[in-house]
Parts: sequence; structure tokens; C-alpha cells
Amino acid sequence: MTSRRFITTTGTTAAAAALGCLLAMLALSPVEAGPVGVTLWFVLLLVAVSGALGLAAFAVSRNLRPNAETGDLVPAALRRGLLVGGYVTILLALSSLQQLNLRDAGLLALLLGLIEFYVVAKA
Repeated sequence: MTSRRFITTTGTTAAAAALGCLLAMLALSPVEAGPVGVTLWFVLLLVAVSGALGLAAFAVSRNLRPNAETGDLVPAALRRGLLVGGYVTILLALSSLQQLNLRDAGLLALLLGLIEFYVVAKA
């Protein structure tokens, strides 16, 4: 996958998901959307945030390692975007349910750090 194709595909997908989130927020209340609608909203949020953070991770990786091949940078950028985007989305979901506390946020961060460490050490 070329870097231009990755940026275009990821950017378009993230923008479409962000637009879907925004339209859902403007058109519906959580009560009107129901449990399925709220769940789909959080999935769209996950896609939007993960895509944006994946693009940011790709840009940082490209600047730090200019001679690296795109095939090496894309999977790492997608993984990091998904991990951090998932973290943000989970924290927002727990906060909206009024179930978020500092211990859970720390444990989730530790788990995601261990996952990243394992994947990088395995490669």
C-alpha cells in the first residue's frame, strides 16, 4: 500500500465517520436513538478517532524514520491509532455511563501498553 493511498483511504473513512457522528448528534437524542443507535454512534466515534490518530502516528513515524518503507509504517500506525482511539472511546463510553474512575483508566492504559510492548517485542 502506498502512503498516498493509505492517507486517502484512512482520511476519507475517518472524515465520513466523524460526519456521521456529528449528524447523529444533531439529529437525534440518545433516547431517540436507543441502545443500538448509541452503540453505532460509539463505533463511528471509534473509527473517526482511530483513523485520525492513525494518520497522526503515520506522519510522526514518517518524520522520525524518513527512509523506512511504507509497508513497515502503515501497520504500526494503524495499530497505534486503534489502540489510542479505542482507549479514548472506552473512556468516553464509561464516562457517559458514569462508571469511569481513575483506577479503571489506569488499568486500561496499562493493558494497552502491554499489548503494544508485546507486539513490538514479537516483531
